[in-house]
Order: sequence, then C-alpha cells, then structure tokens
Amino acid sequence: MEQQKLVVTGSSRTLDQLTKDVTEEFETVRLETPITPERLNYRGILADFIDAAKQVDAKIGVEQEVINGVYSALNSLQAARTSANTVGSSGAIAACVPGWSQPPTVDGVQSSTNPSTPLTVETATTNLRQWVDTFRFLTLSKSPISSNSSSSSSITISWNRTPETDVESLPATRASHTLTPLLDSNSKTVGYLMFGGFNRNPAGQFTTLNSTFLLSLTCPSGDTDEPSPSWKLLPTQGETPQTRSGHSANLLSENQVLIFGGCQQAPEDAKGYSKYFNDVSVLNITSRTWTTKFVHSPFLPANSSLFQRIWNYGYVPPADTLDRPLPREGHTADIITSKNELFVFGGNFFTTDALPHVLCDMWAFNLSTNTWRIIKPPTKDLADATSLIPAWWPTTGVTGHVSAVIDDRWIIYASGSQFCGGLWKYETETIIFDTQEEKWLTPKMRGDAKNSPSKRSGMGSCVIKIGGREMLVGFGGHYHTTVPQWLDEYYHSVHIMDVRGLRWLEVEVEGGKEEGEEEGKGKDKEEVGGSSGKRVEPEDRKKAALGEVRGYGDEAKEGRVMMFGGGAAYRRPEKKMSYYNDVYSLDIKLN
Repeated sequence: MEQQKLVVTGSSRTLDQLTKDVTEEFETVRLETPITPERLNYRGILADFIDAAKQVDAKIGVEQEVINGVYSALNSLQAARTSANTVGSSGAIAACVPGWSQPPTVDGVQSSTNPSTPLTVETATTNLRQWVDTFRFLTLSKSPISSNSSSSSSITISWNRTPETDVESLPATRASHTLTPLLDSNSKTVGYLMFGGFNRNPAGQFTTLNSTFLLSLTCPSGDTDEPSPSWKLLPTQGETPQTRSGHSANLLSENQVLIFGGCQQAPEDAKGYSKYFNDVSVLNITSRTWTTKFVHSPFLPANSSLFQRIWNYGYVPPADTLDRPLPREGHTADIITSKNELFVFGGNFFTTDALPHVLCDMWAFNLSTNTWRIIKPPTKDLADATSLIPAWWPTTGVTGHVSAVIDDRWIIYASGSQFCGGLWKYETETIIFDTQEEKWLTPKMRGDAKNSPSKRSGMGSCVIKIGGREMLVGFGGHYHTTVPQWLDEYYHSVHIMDVRGLRWLEVEVEGGKEEGEEEGKGKDKEEVGGSSGKRVEPEDRKKAALGEVRGYGDEAKEGRVMMFGGGAAYRRPEKKMSYYNDVYSLDIKLN
C-alpha cells in the first residue's frame, strides 16, 4: 500500500503499524472493567480511528503531521491513564514522570500538550479525540490533502467598491439580511436575491425589512468583460414572509430560494419583545410568488404555563419533546442534497428578561414532506450499544457562527458566540457534523493559529471554489462584553479557511498596511489605496452578506466574492452608529 511509505518521523512506524497498535489498545480497554462512560468514550475514539484507517485510499495518502499527532496523543493518554491508576482519577503525567518540564516527544514528534497544565485523563482523551477526528475527516472526505500537495498556504486579496450607477434603485441600508447567488444552466452566477434585514436610525430605533431585491451581474459587451452589478426591486405576490432579519436563505434550484427563521426586531431595542420565527417560505423567482412550506408557530399556546416559562424565563424544553425547532435567528442552515434535507443548527432568541438564550440543537427539514426531525444527541445509557461510539455534542450552543458543506456530507462550523452566566463568550473551535453518520467531530485545526479569526460572531461568509478546493470566506464581525459596559468592537478583516485541509490560510492584503487607524481591539487597520488615494476597503461592520461569483476569471487560481451592507451599532459616544448599503467585490488569488 501507498501508506507503507508514511513513516512517523524518526522511526520505522507506518500507518499500518499504528493501526495495529491502536487495535491492541482497543482490545485492552475493551476487556477492562468496570464499564464507565469515560471508558466507553475512549473505546469509541479508538474504534473511530480503526474504522477510518480501514477506508484509507492508497492513492490519496494522509499527512504525516496527522499520523504523528494521533500517535503522540495516544501515548500521552496511556501515560495519563497510568498516572490515574497510580494517584487517582485526577492524576497527571507530572505525578509519574520525574523531571516533567517539557511536552513528551514520541519518535521525535513533540506533544501538543501544554506542559504548564497537568495532563489528566480527561484532557488527554480530548486531545486524542481531536486528532482522531482530524484523521477521520481527512480520510473519509474526498481528496484529502497529502504531504505532497501543491495547495497554497497563503492568499492575496483586493477590494473594489462598485459605483452606484442608479442611486434611486439602491436598497436601504441594512444588516442581518441574506444575499443568495442565482445561477444559470451553466452554474454561472448571474445575480443575487437579497431579502430582509434591519437598520437603525440615529435614535437607535429598529426598522425590520421584508423587501426583495435582485442584484444582477451583467456584462455590457460580452462574457469577457467585468460584470456590472445593478439593483432592481422585485415586486412579489403570494404568502410574503413577515419582516425579519437574522434568517437563513438557501438556493433550492435555479429559480427557487428558501427562507427559514429570523427575527422581527422590536422598534425600541427591547429585544425581549421582538418576534422570532420558525417558518419556512420559498420564493419562485420566475413567477415572483412566495409559498409557505411550514407555517410559523410558537409550538405552544401563548397562555400556557410552559410557553410562559420559555418566553419569560428562558426555559428551553428538551428538544426531543418538540416536533419543530424553536423560533430563532443567528442560526445556520445548509442543504444536503443526497438526503433532501435542510440542516439547521444553533441560533438564539431573547425572552422578556432581555437576556439571550443560545441554542445547541440541530434539526433537519425534509424538503419533500415539509416536516422536521430532531438530530438527537448521543445517549448516556450504558446499556445502549450506540453509546459504545459516542459523539461529541455542542451542549453550550452557538449563534452568529458560519458554516460550509463538503462532499454533500460534512458541515463545518466555525466562529460564533455563546451566552453563559450573564456574559458573552466566543467560540474559536471548529466543529464538523457528519450528516451520513449523524456524528459530531472536533478536529485539530492545522497551520498557523494567527491566521484564524479572533473571538467574534456575526461574520459575513460564503463558500467559493478555487482550484477545485472549497474556501470558507469570512469578513468582519463583532465582539462585545457586558461588563463594565458594552465595549463593542467591529472588524473588517478577511479570514479564509481551506475547508478540506482544516487550516486557516495566511491572507495578504494587496497594497499593504498604513499606520494610524485601528481595527477592533487595537489591530492596525489595513488600507488599500487606489491611484486616487481613496479608500476602497469596507469599514468595520458585522452581519454583512457575502455571495460567490461563479464562472468569472481563472477558477484554478482565483475567485471573487460580492458583499453588500452590514452595520456597526457602537454604544460608545466616540464611535458612531453606521449601517451600509454599499457593494464591494473581493478578489481572491492563490499565491
């Protein structure tokens, strides 16, 4: 096999030998008693690795870094378990390894464990789980990056602002809207459908929208010319959705767009009295007709005690007691064509206590029957065989995150925020949901950590393909805390993930940096100066809408994204509140 050449650094260990060692370790743990949830988790991790290793295609290879990581993490866990057996369940490597001061090395590979933190069985198991999940994703997804891959690790971007050719046709300023790419029969982008969103006046009052606009891309003199965007208000008929923002939008076919969820903002920023939705609507662009596929319902009578507990006190009932998702905004929704389902994950709603309640549930909407089903979390019942291979479950919830679909199977989630103990907390971990096995993976992100986005939510995002590889493009975002005051920070930086390679790429801005202006929490603001010296890069903002431009340029080396709108609602007197209706194109080139 090709894998025979994949030798762990400094030894003769191969993938086949590592698989044999993991199998032996699995057998050792399988025979141990008593059976505990922790032991079942460990067994599940090893079983996942063996299952993935058996499916490795000899022609694609697995990066040496990942094999080394699995082996090093396995050895660290063995050491932690030995320590736990010696000094108790909270034992650490430091208790059984004299002179512990540096991470252990295995065949010359340094452990990723922080030596300043005692390595418990729990942390070592988490580390092994992440490496095995990385191995599993790279093995089972199509065309994992191999050690000999020529894929670029850096990208150059350049912004261009689109001039307003017809000011009267421009949509109003807004954020939390959607911009859905529309494709022709050759899968070339011909325009975008923009729907909904909200803005605020100088007094801070909200206006939520349900207008539908068409942003067309036309080439004045032929396909070789640069496309020229133009706006047109699209009058619609039928069951038009109520005004909303924070909803999701997905392209069903060449002429159909599906809308789910969202929020109708209360005018006075009284979030607890805003209206949240769980309806599903589809717009036929040809006939310009809206059809409701799932009627909005709070799922309980408004005067019931359970509804009052939910709305007034933030009580969230067990998801498996419901037949539809809770109303929400700030979620993600992704279509898996092979299952004919829309997968909705996370989001939030505010109750009358004016506090956000962030959701961790996942639902699948059947696009044929118009019915919902809950994706149940893994069981804790030791008698249930499915708990032998437990899956990680994001119990803390997330909102304002971004997502990407790979191989019509894997959904990758990144960034976002949580609300715990009265404070906003931000998610920096990348997680993956396998829609085929309905399991969660928590992989190790690879490459330089400085390329990943800082703590934030509300990035505008879309997925583009360059050189046959999917790139998740994220722009801007928002960071705030609740103490000692609302310290809002907004961003304009671009972050790009090579989704298949599980790495954030280095992004170089064409034109470099200029001193003097800051982005967010003290970072130098990047400027791109044209010949006139005018700014051509967007201002800091959150919840802008991005869409891929498909079919223009050399797709082997470059891609393009269109961006519209977004906003920055600063609560500090020295910063102004701004919402936008500008259009930018972002050119992305592999270096």
